[in-house]
Amino acid sequence: MNNKIIFLDFDGPLIPRRAYYLPGQTKAVSIFDPIAVSLINRLIGLGDVKIVISSSWAIQGLDTIKKVFSKNGIDPSYIHEDWTTPKKMTSYHINEINWWLEDHPETDAWVSFDDIPLRFETESSFRAQRSRMGAVLGTNLAMDEEELEHLERINRINRTGKAITVSFDNGISWENYLEAAGILDV
Repeated sequence: MNNKIIFLDFDGPLIPRRAYYLPGQTKAVSIFDPIAVSLINRLIGLGDVKIVISSSWAIQGLDTIKKVFSKNGIDPSYIHEDWTTPKKMTSYHINEINWWLEDHPETDAWVSFDDIPLRFETESSFRAQRSRMGAVLGTNLAMDEEELEHLERINRINRTGKAITVSFDNGISWENYLEAAGILDV
């Protein structure tokens, strides 16, 4: 495995509520939680892992993100060349991660760190939705080629990674780190 990705949100995972009380922390000067930084650095240092930004912070641009990373002790060279999840109008992180993964089928393993629970579609939820639609229409719906491809994408995404929900108050924990390390096989 050499295409391992961490999808990273900032507020919550890197800047949890407890980081609000770090010396020098202001809205203009964002100081990451040192524990979260240490755990992210361990993950990227143990394997060929790249970071993709899945955060509203991405609107600040790659140069700003690299400066913020450097200032906070995360080597910006670990940012993936396709560095942020795609944004579409009022999209959610879960959709953005799915779109990014669909554009990068070479991804072997991934985790996301977010303080909002992300519920990825599963094969069973997809089939249940189709079954409900068939019941409403009074028919058994056969899957077309596009739906079968969608089902394969769902299975690949769920097979290769997982969304890890972190505490907004405490950020990335040791337990979150251990779970991510297992998924990324580092």
